[in-house]
Amino acid sequence: MTDGILRSGKSEPTGPDESGCPGARDSGAKMSGVRGWAVAIAVSIASVLIFPVASASATTYRSIQVAGAVRCNNGAQNVVGVWVNSSLGGSKWATWIPSSYTGAANPYAVYTAELKVPWSSSTKSTNIQIRVGCGGNASTWGSTNRTPAKPVSGSTLLSATCANPAKLTHADAVTCATASNGADAGAISSALWALAQIKATKSGSVTPNGYWAGYCAAFVARAWGRTAAGYLTATSMYNGFKQLDRKPSTSSAVPVGALAFYGLAKSIDPDLEGHVNIQVGLGVFVSTKGFVGDKSPIVAYRVSQYANSTHKYLGWMIPPSSWRAR
Repeated sequence: MTDGILRSGKSEPTGPDESGCPGARDSGAKMSGVRGWAVAIAVSIASVLIFPVASASATTYRSIQVAGAVRCNNGAQNVVGVWVNSSLGGSKWATWIPSSYTGAANPYAVYTAELKVPWSSSTKSTNIQIRVGCGGNASTWGSTNRTPAKPVSGSTLLSATCANPAKLTHADAVTCATASNGADAGAISSALWALAQIKATKSGSVTPNGYWAGYCAAFVARAWGRTAAGYLTATSMYNGFKQLDRKPSTSSAVPVGALAFYGLAKSIDPDLEGHVNIQVGLGVFVSTKGFVGDKSPIVAYRVSQYANSTHKYLGWMIPPSSWRAR
C-alpha cells in the first residue's frame, strides 16, 4: 500500500485493495451404502435444526467534503492541481477552478472534494492533508506543496497559502500555511455549499429557468441556507441589508461568508440589478457569471479581478442574523 504522496503530480495515489468473498461450490459427490444413509440422516437433521451463520459486517463510509481556497505564494507560479489526502482512505483529486472571472490560470484557486472515508463506530477522525501543485502543468507539477495534517470527523473548510519555491523544481516537502476561517459555523457552512457548486451551470428548481447565470442573489441566499433570497436583485439586497443596520465595509480583511456587492454600469445592466458574491477563503469570492439566459458556470475571483469602471465595488457585509438561515 502506498503512502498516497503525489510525485510531481504524475500519478494518482492508490487506495487499499478490496477483496471479495469466494463463491459457494456445489458438491457433486455420489452417495452409496452406509455412507449415503448417514449423509441422508445428517441432511434430515439439518433441515430441522437452523444454525445461525455469522456474516461479515459491511464496510461503512462517511462522506466528508473538504473545500477551500489555495494560493501559490510565488506569483510567478499558478495553481495547476489539488489533491486531497485522507489517512484512512478515500483520497481523491479535487474539483478546482482558478480564481479568475475569465477562467485564466492564476496563483489563486478554489477547490472541493467529496471524500468517501471508511468509518467504524470506533473511528474518531481521519487526517486530512491538501497537496497543491504550483507551476508546471497538470501532469508535471513544478512543486508539490502540502498543508499540515489536520484531524477531521466531518466536512471541513481548509484554505492555505503555499510557500512554493521560486524555481520550477520538485519540492515535495514544502509546507503550506493554513488560514483561519473564524468561529462562525454558519458562515463556514455557507462557504462549503458555495464551493460545492463550482463549475455547475444548472440550479435545479432554485431559479425559474433552471440555470444559475443572472441569479446571484438567489445563489448567495441558498448558500446561507435560505430557500428564497427575499430580494429580487443584488441591489435591493444591498439596500435592504443597510436598512437592517448593516454597514458596508471596504476593508481587505473580509470574513468567510461575507457578501460583496457591486453596482454595475447602466450600459451593461440597464435595470441596475447589481451583483453579489460570497467570500470562501483567502479573499476569493464565488458567484454566478453572466445574465439571465446565459448558461455560464459558477466562477471564483477576487475583488481586484472584478471591480473596474463598469463594476463599482460597494463593499462587503455579513448578512443580518434575521435573514440568514445558518
